[in-house]
Amino acid sequence: MPRITGDVESATLTGLGLGPRPVSQLEAMVAAQSGRQMHLLTVRLEAHPYSRPALTTAARYLVSGVAADDTGRTRDYAFFVKLVQAWTRSPLSEQVPAPLRAQLAPLLPWRSEPDVYRGDLGRRLPHGISLPHARLVTGLDDESAAIWLDRVPGRRSLSAVPAYT
Repeated sequence: MPRITGDVESATLTGLGLGPRPVSQLEAMVAAQSGRQMHLLTVRLEAHPYSRPALTTAARYLVSGVAADDTGRTRDYAFFVKLVQAWTRSPLSEQVPAPLRAQLAPLLPWRSEPDVYRGDLGRRLPHGISLPHARLVTGLDDESAAIWLDRVPGRRSLSAVPAYT
């Protein structure tokens, strides 16, 4: 999906699981995130870079923009959107002979991630460990789902730190 920036249009959000009124749904999530009613001013959709192939991930996006409350005060918002799918939809599954694909499908439970975010695992984790807050987890069809998470600020990974010997 291309990078889209600009005024709010429903077409920008098509296919991301927001239903028949995607702008209204996104406004509701921004309101929940900010704790007040908000009106979207802009929306930006960017494919999230990720260089490793994934068996059950169809796509990753950052949806961000600017919203205003009733007083005109503006605020930035951002969500990480992950589209997950059955392994049989992955281009990587084509590399496996057809008879084996059917046998492997039950061993790759793509619904696990949406189920985790729909459930209460986040409330049961030990102090100091958390999951990103899921604003929406919705099925796209029988073999795929969209997971809308609050954007978590990035951290420098240990793999980016040079090793000293």
